[in-house]
Amino acid sequence: PEVVLQDPVPASYRHTVRQRLQVYLTSQFLSSTLRQGSVVVSFVLSHDGHLMSGGEVTSPQGELFIQAAKEALSKAQPFPPFPQGSSASEVRFRLAVEYIP
Repeated sequence: PEVVLQDPVPASYRHTVRQRLQVYLTSQFLSSTLRQGSVVVSFVLSHDGHLMSGGEVTSPQGELFIQAAKEALSKAQPFPPFPQGSSASEVRFRLAVEYIP
C-alpha cells in the first residue's frame, strides 16, 4: 500500500500565517524591550482563521519571551480563512522564531 501525506492547506497559506505572526512577534518583542532570543509557538487555527485555543509557547529565554509571544499570537488573529478548496476544519502550526533586534 502507498501512503500519501497531503498538507490540508497550501504552503503559501502557511507562509502567510508565519509572516503575519512574525510581524506581531517583532512588534511585541520591541515594545517589551527584549534582547535577542527565540520562541517556539504551537497553535491550531480553525477554518475561519481563529485560534482554537490559546496556543503553547516555549522559550529558552524564559517567561518574558513567552508572555510577549502569547500576546503577539492573540493580537495577530484572526488570520486569513483557509483557501477555497481546503476541506480541513482545523490546522496545527508549530513555528520556531529567532529574534535578533
